[in-house]
Amino acid sequence: MYKRFSFFKILMLIYILCLIGWIVQYVLGAQNLLLLGYKYGTNFEHFNSLLRLPSIVGTPGNFSILLALLGFILEKCIPNEKKHYKWILNLTTLLFLILSTKRFALLFWVIAQLVYFLVSTFRKSSKRTVLFNNSMIFLFLPILTYTFYFILDRFNYFASNSLFARFKLWGEYLYSPFSLEGIIGLGLGKVGAASRRMEELNYNSLNYSVDNQYLAIYQQVGIIGLLITFALILIIGKKLLFTYVHNGEKNNLTALSLFSGLIIVSFFTNILELYPFNVFLWMFVGYNLLNEKTINKGVE
Repeated sequence: MYKRFSFFKILMLIYILCLIGWIVQYVLGAQNLLLLGYKYGTNFEHFNSLLRLPSIVGTPGNFSILLALLGFILEKCIPNEKKHYKWILNLTTLLFLILSTKRFALLFWVIAQLVYFLVSTFRKSSKRTVLFNNSMIFLFLPILTYTFYFILDRFNYFASNSLFARFKLWGEYLYSPFSLEGIIGLGLGKVGAASRRMEELNYNSLNYSVDNQYLAIYQQVGIIGLLITFALILIIGKKLLFTYVHNGEKNNLTALSLFSGLIIVSFFTNILELYPFNVFLWMFVGYNLLNEKTINKGVE
């Protein structure tokens, strides 16, 4: 399918350009980036003395989540026979995700990997194989957990100041679901990424990023819009699961795993507002929402 559908080559090119852009910006440093017209706090910033860089997509958040998406899709496109290429791609993606210091992007990638592994293991393996795999997981899980914790702790990934600040802001801006604002919301663009831009254009907005996609939807379109969103999530998730169960193709499971990561990470950031991540994600998910016959035929 991927040979006929040149999506793989396009994603690989973008992936490589993202890495090159990040490396070049890291070598240049903050002072040179300022001289080149980059805005501190928008295009790049610091996280505990570490630089957060935008690469070729404008902001550090856009870079990190796009890298997680592209790295995951590309790795799943590689045939299982070429495991060394899969390992290289996974390690490269993991390394740059850690260096980006954006925790939600790393969480998105880890959840997608975990869902893919668990679902594929229980679907295709025999009971003996499942038992063996589970035994290996429980055997090496403490070692992997400690190693992962040690690496992330070195980059201050477990700093909780920003998390508590988010909890405080969430409480300040929430309206009762029985009020007018709670039922129909404040209007599109009042909060979230768009509110920052509207503030710059002198439009009335709260200039508040929220950092929770569900709360951002609730505050903009109210409880009615939030319920519609949950209904769409349920429909899309059910359709992706149905497609994978009936087709059993890797790309179907890849889409399901990415959608699972999206659902979880939406609690910690406005992930649907991150561009161009949202474009590539919905292109891939939408392609896998096609009916069974169309999927089996591929895209010419």
